[in-house]
Amino acid sequence: MSNDALYKEALLEHFKHPRNHRKEPFEPGYLTARGRNPRCGDDVEVGLMVQDGRVAASGFRGRGCSICMASTSMLVEAMAGSEIGDLRALHRQVIGWGADASTLPDALEALDAVRSSPSRKKCALLGWNALGEILEQSQN
Repeated sequence: MSNDALYKEALLEHFKHPRNHRKEPFEPGYLTARGRNPRCGDDVEVGLMVQDGRVAASGFRGRGCSICMASTSMLVEAMAGSEIGDLRALHRQVIGWGADASTLPDALEALDAVRSSPSRKKCALLGWNALGEILEQSQN
């Protein structure tokens, strides 16, 4: 099986079985931000709770295309237990991948399946952009 086929399979797995997908609003104490793309209808809210400089809990809610939902599921899984400094570095790396051909960490390699499609990259980065807003808020 080719890497592209494996990547698509991993994305489909996250879409069908998203990690920490919620239906209810986030409780007080969560830092949250939304990513929306009115052109395609993607709308996700990412939330995380920080304790002692680490992500103590995280999740997302909303709806979107398979790429948006899978990528946001991968985001939530990747940030579990992370130190905020490490999460900032991961965010920069993923956003950089969206802007150029830099590589992704192993846990996020499946996103390479959308590398050649600028519109799909936008879908893949929606949740990550919301994370960027959260990280910006948490600096203030």
